[in-house]
Amino acid sequence: MIAIIAMFMDHFATTFYPNYEKYWWLLLIHLIGRVAAPIMWFMVVEGYTHTHSLKKYLERLLIFSIIAHFAYNFCFGISLIPLKDSLLNQTSIIWPLFLSVIGLWVEYQEWKDAKKIGCILILCLLAFPSDWSCFPILCTNHIYKNQGNLKKQVLGMALYISMYVMVYCLCIDVVYGLLQFGIVLVYPIMSLYDGTRGKSTFMKCFFLVLCGTFSFVWIDSCNDVEGKMKILIFGMCNIGKSTVGEFLVRKIGYNFIDMDAKIKEKYGTMLVFQDEYNDQYECDELRAEMISSWIKENENVVIALSPIAYLDAYEDFFEDSDIICFDLTNRTENVFKRLEFTDDNDNLLHILNRI
Repeated sequence: MIAIIAMFMDHFATTFYPNYEKYWWLLLIHLIGRVAAPIMWFMVVEGYTHTHSLKKYLERLLIFSIIAHFAYNFCFGISLIPLKDSLLNQTSIIWPLFLSVIGLWVEYQEWKDAKKIGCILILCLLAFPSDWSCFPILCTNHIYKNQGNLKKQVLGMALYISMYVMVYCLCIDVVYGLLQFGIVLVYPIMSLYDGTRGKSTFMKCFFLVLCGTFSFVWIDSCNDVEGKMKILIFGMCNIGKSTVGEFLVRKIGYNFIDMDAKIKEKYGTMLVFQDEYNDQYECDELRAEMISSWIKENENVVIALSPIAYLDAYEDFFEDSDIICFDLTNRTENVFKRLEFTDDNDNLLHILNRI
């Protein structure tokens, strides 16, 4: 129950605040969420120790890892095809838990140490692209070898996770990297565990309700994906925003709005608009208001934006899960070929041939 609640809080927070924001209450939620993984590692060792059928235990973990893969990747916007976009965080923690049980079985075999180490390394390699990477395998192995000594188990996990923290701090975020040491909070929780199986049926009911609710939300969201999406195309002048936007709407059938065309339609020329709103930040704020009104009026829309100077006027769009933002780029020579010069009335001047 504690692991499920902690994991739900952590994933819920990550879904709505995916950019490593530093709000104190958000960091507290993620800190609480750190206890979920080590509880799972402890319980996997307990499951392996007490199971009557290792084959069925592995089958259940494998099946659940496949189901969890789709749920996890959908929740965090990760491609369902493993390793398509990255080598890291490509599936849920259930996959390395499945591999961890195999690792415990390897440890139990009367093999030479070199063979065991080789098998563990292969399992770590297979687990590397998943949530928590290969550390569930290393930590469950350590927990198994030190059953009955909780202090040594938690200390060993902390030492293993220090490598994870180091990589996290160097490659992702220092504060969130240090939060990973929150796994030590599992110590007072696991100290209450007496090794006996609980008798309450509430957990089974709670788990089924939670899975059923998530499945309903998942299916409902999948059905709505095509019907409620806004696409914003950012980029410098002459990069091809309008061209790409028009091509895109022909493919997906969305409405298309060219911001430059809308401004000219209202103010006559871009120069009049710039003269009326001389301050660049004020111009960007006005453009942001225009986008907000267009988004409210259109469920399916592609908007090609005018070049902007101040990103903070557009922060709300970046954080909205229904809005996809593209920053269009191109090679310098291609942009130069697209350059257009106009007079004060926006009439095109054909001067490039004379340069």
